[in-house]
Amino acid sequence: MLKTAEEEQAWSDKLWDSAEATEHRTQQEKDFGLWSGKAFHMPEADGKWDNVTTNAATVLGNKVLNLLASADMKLFIDVDDEKKAKRKKIASAEQLANGVIAMANRQLTAVPEGKSIQDALAFFATTRGGTAKSVYLYVDADGKVCVDAQIYDPMFCQWESGAKELAKFCYRAYVKKEWIESAYEEYLTKNWKDGYDYGKAGADGLILLYCFCDTQSWKVSCNGKYIVEEEHGLGYVPVNIRSVGSAPHIHSSVDQTSTRKFSWRSVYADDREMYDLDSMMLSIQASKAKEAGKTIVA
Repeated sequence: MLKTAEEEQAWSDKLWDSAEATEHRTQQEKDFGLWSGKAFHMPEADGKWDNVTTNAATVLGNKVLNLLASADMKLFIDVDDEKKAKRKKIASAEQLANGVIAMANRQLTAVPEGKSIQDALAFFATTRGGTAKSVYLYVDADGKVCVDAQIYDPMFCQWESGAKELAKFCYRAYVKKEWIESAYEEYLTKNWKDGYDYGKAGADGLILLYCFCDTQSWKVSCNGKYIVEEEHGLGYVPVNIRSVGSAPHIHSSVDQTSTRKFSWRSVYADDREMYDLDSMMLSIQASKAKEAGKTIVA
């Protein structure tokens, strides 16, 4: 059962600052920098050199990303009964699944920043080393079936695992005040008629929004107060989190800080430390070539 907004935010902040999360986040930020072509700079202690950044990491990341994003998808429902009535039910289940996927994609791509399910999952699996997503079907007040689908950036996901499934989930979103007012207008109008105190925004104008979910409810808060408090009553957390690769998250008797980062294997897991060396060699070669050209001209 979710506690007060202040207590849940304190739980989230504590996890965010933990050694395990910090080391994992540092790894994910480095991998994103490799994909995005973050500029390499020669160490000052090595003297003055030209700075050249290899594009090998970007090329590799885009190759894998494009392969995954453009791959054919197959929906498979196991057939254990060839009777006509059973096949009809299976066909209906396939239609439902395809319909939900189509509705979710329309929802996710309704804004310019949005990406389809396959595109988003391909990106996060490639660059973050894992995926996090949720889907929730519900019937609104008008009797219309609605889909609430989300693809989360795993770097901002937090969770508690129970013996068999997730016990609690939190997503830390950095958004503008106008986004919150648009997303939760109904709740703000109903529950906060005198206005909601969003607290102080960051230097970039963004507000930290906490989205919590447990086995019975989901709640949204910022600045120590809930904006949304809703019961879903599913009996489980409707979020799926998966890391890439076969390495499990284990406990180490030597490394007491974190082993989680090793189970989240991005496309750069095997050689992420080699790209700076490549850039260093290219920088030296470019500098030497320039010096040699000047000597020839002279």
